[in-house]
Amino acid sequence: MRILVVDDSEEVLEYFQSILSSFSLVCDTASGGQQAIQAVEKSLQENNPYQMVVVDWNMPGMNGAATIEKLRSLLGNDLLVVMISVSDWRDIEQEASGVKIKRFLTKPILPSMLYNTIVELTDGHIVKLEEKTSNQPRNWQGKTILLVEDLEINQEIVKNLLEDSGVN
Repeated sequence: MRILVVDDSEEVLEYFQSILSSFSLVCDTASGGQQAIQAVEKSLQENNPYQMVVVDWNMPGMNGAATIEKLRSLLGNDLLVVMISVSDWRDIEQEASGVKIKRFLTKPILPSMLYNTIVELTDGHIVKLEEKTSNQPRNWQGKTILLVEDLEINQEIVKNLLEDSGVN
């Protein structure tokens, strides 16, 4: 599966590229709407179109809604579109409702959240995690982790999760 990620943050693009490659997916990136259109046009010329796009809602120049509309006109209505944003869905729902997205994810995007979204949108037929190079469990014995969390309940959850790991 070939995915295009469109975001004006270089860090976000690198993050998505790292995650998606770990799922054995081809990930291309674009730093804005115009660059995304060029990437899609090139993919069509090469007869290797994108099956999914992940687009940030708030970008300078061409925003997420305008970008998605143009990409749909190039790739068709079957295109799987995931909208991402730091905004809550309720804040942009009215404006984004006509864009026909398949999923909305609020940043920060966790790898598991992205994985589950892709599996759901593709009926579980697309994603394959890379196999570990070693079957040996990681040795966390004697390692120290600094947890910075202001909510006590979250502190307790993390402590419980790490309880049997050997972490100090």
